[in-house]
Amino acid sequence: MILYLLSLFIIIPEAAQLWLKALRLYKSLFEFISSAALAETRQRLFAEGHLNENFNALENFGQRHKLEFYAEGALNLFFERTAKVLTKMEQELKKTPLDLQSILILNSQLKNQCISAGAANVEFKVIEFEKPILNGVGHHMGDRNDHQSLQEALREVMLERERFKNKIELYFRMKVWDPPSVIDDNPGVEDEESTDEE
Repeated sequence: MILYLLSLFIIIPEAAQLWLKALRLYKSLFEFISSAALAETRQRLFAEGHLNENFNALENFGQRHKLEFYAEGALNLFFERTAKVLTKMEQELKKTPLDLQSILILNSQLKNQCISAGAANVEFKVIEFEKPILNGVGHHMGDRNDHQSLQEALREVMLERERFKNKIELYFRMKVWDPPSVIDDNPGVEDEESTDEE
């Protein structure tokens, strides 16, 4: 079949030209659809409150300084650091009596990481977690109910973080996924940059 098509292109040059035009059109259409889907996904992340203007600042910084994966790297660091802090918080919540000062310090670290990443919904859950402590619910904090309520609130933080992680990872996958290079836009012209790199 491939040999047949090649023979057609040799015999009928017009067929080859039409085929190349069709492929170029497909490539342009594919890129347009991919860009539209990416823009829609990004807009949804903001509309649903997962991201705020601090994430915009990360992306803008990356674009300004031609650091293509800057925002993605910053978010990967966010997930890595928050995982460690959350593990420490879980351990603190198992202690009796609770060390409220240590818990608030860890929660403050978590909040700062959310602010830096622009992770708005996660930040909201982190603020909700600390409210009972700041409002004096747990002055004694030896009560089993206090332990349980804080553990449940921490689980909410962890669930929101995981939800955010899934959504932002999908966004970054869409961002780096390029349409297949079916054809060269300038057939017969060798790419000087690629030969220099080799």
